[in-house]
Amino acid sequence: MRVGSNELCSVRLRRGVDDGIGHVQAWGGPIRQVRAGDTVWIPPGEKHWHGGTPDNSMEHIAMQEAKDGEHVKWLEAVTDEQYKAKPAG
Repeated sequence: MRVGSNELCSVRLRRGVDDGIGHVQAWGGPIRQVRAGDTVWIPPGEKHWHGGTPDNSMEHIAMQEAKDGEHVKWLEAVTDEQYKAKPAG
């Protein structure tokens, strides 16, 4: 799993999370748990990651635009420490 940033527009998970349980984290912020039916909005340029939890997979549909043929700017890999951290609350 990699950290990314969508430079042109926001990312909204259309219909939200379709199945499973996932985590979403804006860089430096708390990890949020998402479940089927949840919708996540990530502002343009926000460094973030999202994906299944260590024990569950997650299916989702993301809507985004491309700038100069690029949908996302991929950054460093998510560390094991980040991925295994517990969500806030």
